[in-house]
Amino acid sequence: MRPERSAILGIWCAAIAGAFVIGFAVPEERQLTFVTVFMLVLFLVAGGLQTFLGSSKGFIMRIALSTVGAFAILAFASLVMALHGGGGGLVLVDSAASATSLSFGAPLAFAG
Repeated sequence: MRPERSAILGIWCAAIAGAFVIGFAVPEERQLTFVTVFMLVLFLVAGGLQTFLGSSKGFIMRIALSTVGAFAILAFASLVMALHGGGGGLVLVDSAASATSLSFGAPLAFAG
């Protein structure tokens, strides 16, 4: 396998490993913040690796493959974290108060 493609797979593997580390080591209320920062780090590392290892031909495609793959992995991990209870206060259904909060944990009561 060429080094350019190895770097793409390396970024994807780093995204999987980072998602597990964030999911298990970071408090639930901070997980999505860490995922966002980690995606930025992966983007910068992908750019650096492709600049260092690759030729100019296909550079944009390799960066796109690296970052879109990492984004898809981290998006799936974020969904799992949010459904598990993380997400910085993102509550879809609060059974105790029959309220829905969209962000920052602010409840919205519905008349009815």
